[in-house]
Order: sequence, then structure tokens, then C-alpha cells
Amino acid sequence: MVCFHHAGASAAVFRNWADVHHSCEIAAVQLPGRGERFRESPVHSWPEIVDGVVGALMSMPYQPTVLFGCSLGALLAYEVACELQLRVHSWTLELIVAASRCPDAARVEDPVASGPERKLLARLRSYGGMAEEILQNAELMALLMPTLRADFALSENYHFDPQRRPLECPITAVGGRSDKWVSEEHIKRWAALTNAHFSWSMIEGGHFLLQESHEAVIAIARSVIAKLAGRTAESAHSM
Repeated sequence: MVCFHHAGASAAVFRNWADVHHSCEIAAVQLPGRGERFRESPVHSWPEIVDGVVGALMSMPYQPTVLFGCSLGALLAYEVACELQLRVHSWTLELIVAASRCPDAARVEDPVASGPERKLLARLRSYGGMAEEILQNAELMALLMPTLRADFALSENYHFDPQRRPLECPITAVGGRSDKWVSEEHIKRWAALTNAHFSWSMIEGGHFLLQESHEAVIAIARSVIAKLAGRTAESAHSM
């Protein structure tokens, strides 16, 4: 299972996911500019990130793969799924997206990435999930701002290709009932992006589901993994 964090976060948000399922290995993507990659310059290019993740996956022994992403991470997971489908038609995939508008409705109407810092901070406050003491810590925010701007720029510059073929893998979409940015209708719209099975659910919590509804999100991921593991075992047994 490959996990993609939300904007402004790091792979550390998945530190408690190691035991999600006994048959699953968790790999959390760490984007440049955070965690052990803090000294690296943040990436502003979608192709650079997607190519890097896909290249890393294709360099490892093949395994059926679940891609999980939250908010900005959901768009990243979707783009990786599309690229894998393009390069390796037989790759067994499952996609789980949380707290994210469907890519065809993901464009932000009021960009903040390159604007005044106060507007970006106001947007962060509106999302919730980041403590006020952090937002008011000028020294800490000065360190985080380049990465935050890069992440917001990725989201704001995202381009959905309406001519792209739907995925052939199942999609599970999850939203928070209190999320002011991603509605139930946004979650349901993910159905149009797959020719396979689609399921969706709304759970308690706002935009930061990984913090607010940690156990509920893990339970959904565990269910998807278990079903994929079961199908994989049946397929191997029938060969």
C-alpha cells in the first residue's frame, strides 16, 4: 500500500499504519522539503513527482498495490494510478481517495500559493487541522512556508485531462461530513473515473480526516486491502 500525504504534511502522518493488515506492506511517499528530505527543494512539477513514484514502484518486484491519498495526496495517487495503467496494463490496483474533490472539479478558484502569506495562513485556518500555536510561530512558519507554497501550487496548477480514459481499477472515495471544502457530491463524482467498482462513504470529521477520524479511515483501508488480498489469493490458487 502506497500512501500520499496531504498538503503541508509529511510521510509521518502514516507512522501508525504499519499494522493496517497482516498481508500488506505500507510505503509512505515522502515528498522533498519535509522529514528526512527537509534540505531538498520542494517540487512544483506534477510529472516530476508522478514519474518518480512510478519509476520507484516499477523498479521493485511486482505486487498488487493499493494507492491511498488524502486531499492533495488523493490527486497524486490518482495520477500515479493513471500512469501505472498506461505503462503496465496488467498491474492489479485499488485506489482509495479521502477528503478530495474529483479531479475534474479540483481547481481552486482563489489561489493563495504565490500571494501574501496572510492569505495562505487564512486558508490553512479555514481547513483546520493545524494548531494555532504553530500558525502563530513566525520562525517555524518561515521554515514551512516554501513547502506549503509548493504544495498549494501543485493543487492550484493541477490540470485534469477530460480525454483520459477511466481507470480499470476500483475506486473507494471517503469524505468528512463536516468538510467545508469537499462535499458529498464531490466524493460521488469520483465514480466517473473508473470502469470498475466504485464505493463511497461519508464519515465523521472535517477536511483533515487522517487526524480527526484516524480509526475510521484505517478501517476502510483495511477492508479494501482484505478484499484485494482475498482476490489475489483466489487467483493464485486457480492457476
